[in-house]
Amino acid sequence: RALRCGGRTYTFAHALGHLSPTVAYRAAGPSGPCTVYFTRLPVLEFTARQPIADTPYVYARMLLADTTGQLAQGAMGMQWRGAYTQTLIKKSYELSLWTDSTGKATRSLPLLGMRDDATWNLQAMYNDPLRLRLKAANELWPQLNQPYYQALEPTAKTSIASAYVEVFKNGSYQGIYLLTERIDRKQLQLKKYGSSGIQGELYKGVAWDSAVVYRGAPAFSNSNLQWSGFEYQEPNQKTDWTSLHDFVQFVVHSPDTAFYRQFPVRFNQASAVDYFLFLNLLRAADNTGKNMYVAKYKAGEPYFFVPWDLDGTYGDDWTGTNQNVTNDLLSNGLYDRLQHSYGPTGFWPAAVRRWASLRTSVLTLPRLVASINSANALLLRNAVYERERLAWPAYQYDPQQLSY
Repeated sequence: RALRCGGRTYTFAHALGHLSPTVAYRAAGPSGPCTVYFTRLPVLEFTARQPIADTPYVYARMLLADTTGQLAQGAMGMQWRGAYTQTLIKKSYELSLWTDSTGKATRSLPLLGMRDDATWNLQAMYNDPLRLRLKAANELWPQLNQPYYQALEPTAKTSIASAYVEVFKNGSYQGIYLLTERIDRKQLQLKKYGSSGIQGELYKGVAWDSAVVYRGAPAFSNSNLQWSGFEYQEPNQKTDWTSLHDFVQFVVHSPDTAFYRQFPVRFNQASAVDYFLFLNLLRAADNTGKNMYVAKYKAGEPYFFVPWDLDGTYGDDWTGTNQNVTNDLLSNGLYDRLQHSYGPTGFWPAAVRRWASLRTSVLTLPRLVASINSANALLLRNAVYERERLAWPAYQYDPQQLSY
């Protein structure tokens, strides 16, 4: 009837017997009556002496226990991540695993079966009442799309893995989070910058502007890491916007004949098709330019798209407001032009064929429903929604949103 945890003893009112993750157990602790839960999800605890903010990193101690009892622990740096989500009371974080408290060197760990890395994202999902959209969307994308150069780079991924974790901050329960990998040169296996100059390229859509939605190609400056909605990511050894600017200018200004002839050489059409279908299937309205990556494997190869920040999906917008709009098509300047590509090898016939194929395999209604229901069931089985309300009293679980 007693449990010791962290040097403290908790005495239960009744013998525990079979433990259930859906039951709230009453116990007497050092500070009085309390409620004890058991979970089958990993638990992440961190302690930080200084307040965490947007930047710079703040030193913290981490302890991560997986469901088998394996522990990962040590020093790390923490800072807030996101833009809109920083305004919410439940913060998302970027984690940098350090060798010691100074942060002068990092160390890599393969957390919860994911990639071996030093930098991780810890997503609060506060703007998602179901706490599952981000996970479900990121698990759906790799079922649709794999890197076209996979045979050359077997470990390359255009997606990220993730795992639910229950989080404690300085001893206080913070609710459910999603620990995720990141999109970067390593994840995509882009070719490195070297003696032959720029090879792999990576750009992130971070703001709404003309170039990021392919409706304008203003002048750029190589002394600036941002250009018309894009943020320069790779290579980090040299900043040169020329290649991306040329592509955006081609999309915006080239005559129809040249555009339709050259597009499959400049951009991987399979990626364009898959992203268009994915975008509209989830109605990811905040991901038509911002919240997505444009990447190139190496010089002379076509660009391709990589999705990112997929919380405003499955009927919700980026604020978490449920809209369930189902009678439109999301687009941008690039897709506006591609939708008029009707030739036998054009974009639109390829999109029609691809959609028909996916609807008999990956995108059947039972499979789509199962992907949502399985994540929801996992959280219900561990009383996550119940505890989320305890941690964040304004939170409201809304099962009606499962009907998207």
